[in-house]
Amino acid sequence: MADASPLKPVKPLRLRAEKTTVKRLLIADRPFIDVIVNVPFLGAQEIYTYSLTDDESDCEIGDLVSVPFGNQLVEGVVFSRYEQLQNSGKIKQIHSRISLEPVFTLEQIVLAQILAKRYSTDTWSFLSSTAPEYSKTGAAAASRVAHSLDLSTEPESKSVIALPQALKRRLASDARLRDLIVLPSLQDGYEIIVEVAISRAKAGKVVLVLADTKDLNRCAEILESRNFEFITISSLQRKSERFCNYTKANSLNQGIVLALRSGVFLDLKSRDTLIIVNEVESHHYERRSPTWNSRDIALMRSAEHSVIFLSHSPSVEIVRQVESKWITQYIYPHEKLKRTKFLSASGEEPSLFPLIERALRDGNVLISVGRAGYINCFSCNKCRSEALCSCGGRLSLPAKKGSALCNLCGSTHLNWRCVHCDSPEFRIIARGAERSAAEFGRAFPKVQVIHSSGADQVHRLTQDRVLVVATLGSEPLGRYSAILILDAESAYSQVSLRSQEEVRLQWFKLFSLLESDGYLYLALRGESAVGQGVIRSDPYDLALREMTERFEAKLPPYFRLLVVEGIFSELDALRSLLEDRGFTSFLLAPRVDQHRKTGDTTSRLLVKFPVDRGDEFAELISATQRIRTTRKKSPFAIKFDPYSID
Repeated sequence: MADASPLKPVKPLRLRAEKTTVKRLLIADRPFIDVIVNVPFLGAQEIYTYSLTDDESDCEIGDLVSVPFGNQLVEGVVFSRYEQLQNSGKIKQIHSRISLEPVFTLEQIVLAQILAKRYSTDTWSFLSSTAPEYSKTGAAAASRVAHSLDLSTEPESKSVIALPQALKRRLASDARLRDLIVLPSLQDGYEIIVEVAISRAKAGKVVLVLADTKDLNRCAEILESRNFEFITISSLQRKSERFCNYTKANSLNQGIVLALRSGVFLDLKSRDTLIIVNEVESHHYERRSPTWNSRDIALMRSAEHSVIFLSHSPSVEIVRQVESKWITQYIYPHEKLKRTKFLSASGEEPSLFPLIERALRDGNVLISVGRAGYINCFSCNKCRSEALCSCGGRLSLPAKKGSALCNLCGSTHLNWRCVHCDSPEFRIIARGAERSAAEFGRAFPKVQVIHSSGADQVHRLTQDRVLVVATLGSEPLGRYSAILILDAESAYSQVSLRSQEEVRLQWFKLFSLLESDGYLYLALRGESAVGQGVIRSDPYDLALREMTERFEAKLPPYFRLLVVEGIFSELDALRSLLEDRGFTSFLLAPRVDQHRKTGDTTSRLLVKFPVDRGDEFAELISATQRIRTTRKKSPFAIKFDPYSID
């Protein structure tokens, strides 16, 4: 049954793992080990018993080993070691020990097992997300250094921003924290993020989980400027460097670790703190199966470790936990945006060019647009027919001098002419960031115009009094005397699962780049709820409004979602099974590709189920997948709690 109230408390799952101290043992003491084996998806079992050889007698829990499985050698991780066999039967010996030191702690392994049940998958899928690819060179480098940072001296340079006294006292507490800190407008959010991390690092290890490398690099710059030691784990590092840093971070006793979403799996002690920054961002979501996200993993761990969510605009999931009293919110004093312009009540746009010209005298100006590219949609200038491909997709012009491209099938249309009147002339329906930059450049010929979007992002401003045209989320870091957010109404009205959350987050992140006396223009009506929320600088209230609306629509955070992809006929049978168990499901629009063997169409099934039936549903899906594997059928491709169902 669904929750009776949108404010009904829902506590995250409590993880229970016995803390043990593991030491090297002689083979005569405990000659047998249980190994979690990297077997095919959802095999009948995944833990197998092996005996040790004299050469590998010092295996520990968390070591990577090579073991015989069938007619091949596969990788595995040691889960336990004991003296006597639990069951009679022939026991194979392990082939070799791969790792120099344990790659995982017992807590990490237990966490992976619990998550595997929640997401109806195998433990190894989460173990592979927990640690980067093993590197002997990286492991050797990690073993040569002490796994601790020098925090004995106070950083030489002080922070440029001071935390409020009430928040400082909260962070200095010895209590286990479960907090939401909504970052204020008109202040440098990165400085606050780093200051919070440093405050908690005095007690133990702090793992700062950031959305992308731009955020990670900015926090690293601030820590370096304050002469504060830290460890970085990034996908951009070399294989050996990344594994070395992971090993050091996993055994770190005190200090700060900067990481991307996989950092949420690092080993934590009771005094350590996990900080998730802007958990709404899409980079916090793993797109490959199993489709976990940083927020949900952190919530599950919040029963045993301190967890802090720092956000310019929180998700509805976090707001629900605040309203149910599981998470404590710290509210910064609201800073009203002083010079704010909106669309008029009739939808008319104010004159923007005088505002831009005036703001350029004082500093930089940022124009945020909704789409990348040059021209995203156009029509015939003569008969006004929209330019379409034969497949039905819209045509776009990716560059100023180039051919039209279909947005659906990707085909190229050389020397486009209207199929209705044969005219080669076109008119723009939707312009992209590159086209907008060219037009603003002509309007302000004496000002340098910078274009930032997609793969061509400019991460930081290096000069003053420039005009920046960027897509939402691609804006260069810097200070702006004016920020103009175009296409705001259409962006906030997108029909997508997380569109409003993402747009709110990006807007409030932009406000932190605005000078205190700067100008803000938002292309939506000021009397609307979102317009009033912007004026008050109150993203929490906007998220709370959306949370209430989602309760009526049976969407997250009250319901979980699953997208299953497979052959249409088999999905239809799965839908009948789910409906017999009381679960709601919908067949989504089929994909274009055809299943060659049967001629059946590959389609998708969307399933919604209440959060309090999550364990029951996961067991049902796991059983279904195991049956398919037993029958030599490929398991369904499944995505739990996806960022998008498009």
